[in-house]
Amino acid sequence: MERALLYRNFQNDRVTFGVLKLPWTWDGSSLVKCCTLELPWLNNQPNISCIPGGLYGLEPVYSTTFGHILAVSGIEGRSLVRVHAGNHTGHTHGCILTGKRTGTYQGRPFIFNSRDALRVIVSHVQALYDQGETCELEVLDVGYAA
Repeated sequence: MERALLYRNFQNDRVTFGVLKLPWTWDGSSLVKCCTLELPWLNNQPNISCIPGGLYGLEPVYSTTFGHILAVSGIEGRSLVRVHAGNHTGHTHGCILTGKRTGTYQGRPFIFNSRDALRVIVSHVQALYDQGETCELEVLDVGYAA
């Protein structure tokens, strides 16, 4: 079983930013990574909070809304948590958004090049499943600066 690591490194009352790393490549020499954007911590409330730190299932799925994405499973009190494309907290609905860089746009927290980053992450997890492997997601709260 392979493990993807989500290192959350910034959180305030509007947003949580982090870095998602998949610690493998086909030759074992480098990491696949992207930036993430989530909602702030609001006691794991569905649709308005990021999920708690912990270890979860992660698998590729197809969504009629988002296309090829990743499903996060095993979150107490939550369902339908996904890793998908989007640009700001209004797009998350309690899910994890991927991108190539974070910042602000028109005064709101933003993640850029979301679809490109998601495509890379999903393809790596899908390749594992195609080879009969599974994947899990470890979410780590490593330090915040508000």
